Parts: sequence; structure tokens; C-alpha cells
Amino acid sequence: MWRQCVGVICSWAILVGVVRAENIFVNNLNGRDRNDGLSDQALNAVTGPVRTIQRALELAGTGDAVHLADTGTPYYESFSLVGDKHSGAKNVPFTIYGNNATLSGLRQLPSQGWRRVSAELWQVTFNRKGSYFLLHDGFALPEYRPESNANLLESLPAGQWCASRGSVFYRQEGLREPTRERFDYAADEMGITLYQVEHVKIVDLTVQHFRVDGINAHNMCRFVELDNVVSRENGRAGLAAGGTSSVTFQSGSLTGNGRESALITGKATLDVRESDLDVEPTVRP
Repeated sequence: MWRQCVGVICSWAILVGVVRAENIFVNNLNGRDRNDGLSDQALNAVTGPVRTIQRALELAGTGDAVHLADTGTPYYESFSLVGDKHSGAKNVPFTIYGNNATLSGLRQLPSQGWRRVSAELWQVTFNRKGSYFLLHDGFALPEYRPESNANLLESLPAGQWCASRGSVFYRQEGLREPTRERFDYAADEMGITLYQVEHVKIVDLTVQHFRVDGINAHNMCRFVELDNVVSRENGRAGLAAGGTSSVTFQSGSLTGNGRESALITGKATLDVRESDLDVEPTVRP
């Protein structure tokens, strides 16, 4: 009898926990991270939206929903969803409502970061090596990727960049020296990382300008749904699914990324529905 009562109480507690899932609100202009996040407007010294997604995820628990305000200013941060804390249930997924906001890994490249190599050839070296993505005056710069790397720097066209020997090289266009122009680069590695989560949903969000992947379902992610998500202009892939992850991508867009629209590795699966991909997904064992 006691064991039966314990079972009933535990089941009731789980159901109550699902029903009482919290809504947490984020506003990167008017929020404060010392707020409780329980209102989209400041009601008093404590109740109101938090300022960062990271703080919202610290406050969140299983089955909760995080609501981002679209303030017109990108959220210049990256975040991870990990384990039971950021998981949900079949009928109550852990949800990120983007409300058409943008998550960005972009940073401005300081003019002093450039070093002249020759009359028109310039070099910049970043702390982190591997994938890169550059913008000039807000527009993505084309990467030069010839079939052969022989004479790579000599053949680099004006207005394009290439990666060589751990640095990025750019050939200026006309008389416009890069030290006097606005350049931005993908600084943060991943936009959204998911690991060992279940029943996660991300809705109405743009993820752009990250050094490697916009979204990376690293491993052991089940029942992950990305709905009306745009992941563009990232250094490697818009979306990567690895290990044993399973992801559904619907009504979204994966375009303009540096290497792949979507990258599937290991035993991962990706179900793409009614979405815009500029190249077919890449599958690697």
C-alpha cells in the first residue's frame, strides 16, 4: 500500500510539474538579469524580463518556455541547452520562442587588426583557427576557394578573401584600404548547442554569423523540432546534427553558409520539411 501511495504521489508531482511550466521573458534592451523573468514588462524592482538568454536558461527548468522580445537589436550571445533541465515532455516541450528575433555571433573587426602584405594584399590573424566568415559594410564577403591551392594568394581576386597558413587574406578592391572600411567577422563558435536533450522546440528565430555552426545538435538529442528557424551565413554549416541526435527542421531556411547548409554525422538523422536549402545536406559517417 505504501509503495502504491508513493507511486501515485510521484506521478501526481510529475503532472503538476508539467502543468506549472513557467514562461520566462527576455528583453535585451529593457531587461535586467537581476529580474525574475516572469513578466515581459517591468512590474516592480524584481518582476520583469531578464536581459540575456543565458540568464533565462539559468532560471529555466524542465518544460519551461523562454520568450525573446524582438527589439530590433540582435542578441549578441550564444547558448547551450543541456540535459533534463532544458528538456521537456511529449506534450510540453522545452521551448524557445524567438518572436522573429536574431541571434548573432558578429563582432566588428578593429582596423588595427589588418596587416599589409603587399600593395593590395592584407592579412588578419584570429585567435581561433578553422572556420571563418567576414562581412564588409554589412554584406557577406565571398570566400575564394579554387580547386587547387597552388598560388592561392597570387590568384586571390579583388574583393575576396581566403584562409591560408592560419590567417585570413583579403585583396583590397581599388583604392579602398580595409583599415578605413567597416569589416565584421563571425566571432562566437556556435550559435545554439544542444546536448542530451529531449522534446525541445525552437520557433521563429534567426541564427547568423557564427564561426562554425549556427545550430549544433551535438549528440543524444531526441525529438528536437526547429520551426520557422533561419540559420544563415555561418562559417561551416547552418545546422549540424551528430552522434545519435534526431532533428526535424520545418518551414525554415539554411542558406549562405560557408561549407554546408546542413551537416549530418554519425548516426544522426535530419528530417527537412518545406524548407529552403541552397545546397543538399551533407552526410558523413
